[in-house]
Amino acid sequence: MSTVPSLYVPWLEAALPGPIRGEPEATCDACPMCAAGQPWRFTVDVKCCGYLPSLPNYLVGRALRDGGPGAATVRARIDGKVAVSPLGVGCPPDYAAAWKTVERTTGFGTDPTLVCPHFDRGRCAIWAHREAVCTTWFCRFDRGDAGEAFWLALRSMLQTLEQGLSRWAVGELGIDPGRRPVSWGRWADDREALFVATAERVEALRWDEVRAIGGFELRVKLREVKRAFVARA
Repeated sequence: MSTVPSLYVPWLEAALPGPIRGEPEATCDACPMCAAGQPWRFTVDVKCCGYLPSLPNYLVGRALRDGGPGAATVRARIDGKVAVSPLGVGCPPDYAAAWKTVERTTGFGTDPTLVCPHFDRGRCAIWAHREAVCTTWFCRFDRGDAGEAFWLALRSMLQTLEQGLSRWAVGELGIDPGRRPVSWGRWADDREALFVATAERVEALRWDEVRAIGGFELRVKLREVKRAFVARA
């Protein structure tokens, strides 16, 4: 299983001095955070999936195209029409407020009412198309602080990449990403088709093109990731 979503593998292979190593002690199928003796414990029916990811448009499109349970869960969020735009599927304000309350009180990973809609029988239904936070969050780091620093740096870079690519993709489809609210244009009656079209545009990109789209901010974040990669080695 890929450490990062397959879409990003060739880009990161071109950008970094070596392959990205996972975190072998962060075993999702036998969650160590559900075991006794933790400073705080996740509940088995939530684990680290007490979080709602904001998905950029092209990852939404890839999940829809794959079909199956993942597509069904993404489609339900689109049909809900809350925090949905041509740029992607976001987190509703009421969920974000509830999440902050739980984090301050009982703690992350403890409230079943906040379980991710993509959490399907103990596994992530959109794992192959997960976003930056879900890609880089681990409960264990085999290199301690150096490992955590690397994943945080990679998260920041991927978030910059997600924002830039989602805006670029709709621009390629004739939609102005700077308009508020962003118009659906000719996709107003077929939003899924727009998401799939953005996926097709992004999938065709080479790393040098991604770097150009990301501009100065992405280059700065990439330097930070490279430093953290070397420190973690």
